[in-house]
Amino acid sequence: MSPKAKASAAEVEPVEPTAEAEESRGRTRRGKREVELEGLKQMALVWVWVSDLRAAVAFYKEQVGLKLGFLDEGAGWAFFATGVDGLDFGLQVWPFGGAVPRGGGACPVFEVVNLGEARLALEARGVPFEGESAGREGQRRHATFHDPDGNPVMLTQNW
Repeated sequence: MSPKAKASAAEVEPVEPTAEAEESRGRTRRGKREVELEGLKQMALVWVWVSDLRAAVAFYKEQVGLKLGFLDEGAGWAFFATGVDGLDFGLQVWPFGGAVPRGGGACPVFEVVNLGEARLALEARGVPFEGESAGREGQRRHATFHDPDGNPVMLTQNW
């Protein structure tokens, strides 16, 4: 990082969300927010690249506890229900040869009712987390773990 960039980064102060931003986040969660990209209706799918489809499906199904919606081993992909109509979480076998870039893909974030309880349940199923849960009161708390290919996955809770 250049000295100028370091100085700029050091000068940035954390900013509390405005009431308008909080209201917008609320509208977004209920699906009422208008989007600015012409023709965009909603996010429909989040893909994560994997090297071993069977291992990834087993991890997300058995350890994370997601419900498998579709699996096509011949085509190299699967998807899981997310609890939100019209939004799926998909796995796709890395098609470009070589190893999947570790942690270089999307980071799915799953909202839970109680972050502490969800984390304990996953840890009991052998899912190791990266450090402690983080967040600021009045905003969101997050906890991060990784799938077998090193992709980051987060749990979040409004706090």
